[in-house]
Amino acid sequence: MRMSGGRIRFRGNIQAWVMIWTALVSLLLGWPSRCVCQAPSDPAVPPIDPGTNANDVPAAVPGNVVRAGEPLAVALPGGIAEAVSRVEAYDETGKAVADAAVAENGVAVFGRGTLAPGWYQLRYKNTAGESVGSTTAAVLMPFDRPWNPDDNPIAVDLAVSWLAPEDVPDSAAGLVRLARMAGVGWVRDRLRWREIQPDPDTWAETTRYDATAELQKNSGLRVLSVFHDTPAWTRPADGSPVDLRHVYRFCAGLSRRFKGRIDAWEPWNEANAGNFGGWPIHHMCAWQKAAYMGFKDGDPAIPVCWQPIGGINTPSQAKGILEGGVASYFDIFTIHSYDWAHSFASLWSNALQAASGKPLWITEIDRGIAGGLSDPLDDLPLDRALLKAKYIPQEYALAMVNGAARVFHFIL
Repeated sequence: MRMSGGRIRFRGNIQAWVMIWTALVSLLLGWPSRCVCQAPSDPAVPPIDPGTNANDVPAAVPGNVVRAGEPLAVALPGGIAEAVSRVEAYDETGKAVADAAVAENGVAVFGRGTLAPGWYQLRYKNTAGESVGSTTAAVLMPFDRPWNPDDNPIAVDLAVSWLAPEDVPDSAAGLVRLARMAGVGWVRDRLRWREIQPDPDTWAETTRYDATAELQKNSGLRVLSVFHDTPAWTRPADGSPVDLRHVYRFCAGLSRRFKGRIDAWEPWNEANAGNFGGWPIHHMCAWQKAAYMGFKDGDPAIPVCWQPIGGINTPSQAKGILEGGVASYFDIFTIHSYDWAHSFASLWSNALQAASGKPLWITEIDRGIAGGLSDPLDDLPLDRALLKAKYIPQEYALAMVNGAARVFHFIL
């Protein structure tokens, strides 16, 4: 997520994501194809209300995503607000379907029921009818059935603690709102060891990670978290590996501190990759054991995942995990996958062997698509956004067909 022209920009391309949920609903859950982008409405979970101000006037919401029957308020970027007189809505076929006048406060409001469920490109028009910019929006239908995060295999890597700018008010809440409206049950987040425990004898009293964990938990989401940094005080001057007793104590402290707010842990991320350490498999296995025992010391009931390997799990990596007896030191086996969905069956065979019958979670998954460099903010052109939207439901479905119990798309 990033800021541009006064707007919060959510990484992963909102226009593609909105169309993705449309297809996911019909493909994965068997709902009618016109039950577009359904948002959860289980009364047991706090409701997601449209933004309003003190006078009950519709306010803009992150991503311009609302539920059917709610008004859509579109706040114009500050740099062009004075030049825009109307905002026109175009559907995914490029057809103009509605417009709204811009009020003196720089907000255009599409009234209740003006926009049918679906995805829209919103074009900013000046008095001459010329387009001077655009954004995207979506209208979602409510779910027609109970929502239970623990039974829901559809998850997303939200990374709210890192992607929500601390200098943008309510940006974290905006990301969490979008995740809930998408209907996912689990999200993935991150934290930094050096910010939680800056020196051996000091734990920070409160951090952004405490705030985001509380925010996500209160929204009804389940949270998987990961760390992949070490404070300077843990690293020996001679370059030798970190003392695993530090790892044990840190993980024990994490599970005690976040008990009831974070629901599962990964003790590192892609350690075999050079930018995350470049560790050999025996180093990964030793780290895993120390972290697992620490997490369980702090909270015996907390699920602890294997630390996912970067790239395709190889036969030698699977052999190292099996011969190292590591299956007793994870509750869930996790992998990352950035390959074509039709190849999952062959590419995941070693991972499934290493999992030793434990549940398999794909905690990062995607297949990139070139944007063509036609947009300064990296948004995909419409034809490629449609292609991406058609692909991602296949990604989820084929991941589950090939053994995944939970799938986290990277990244909202």
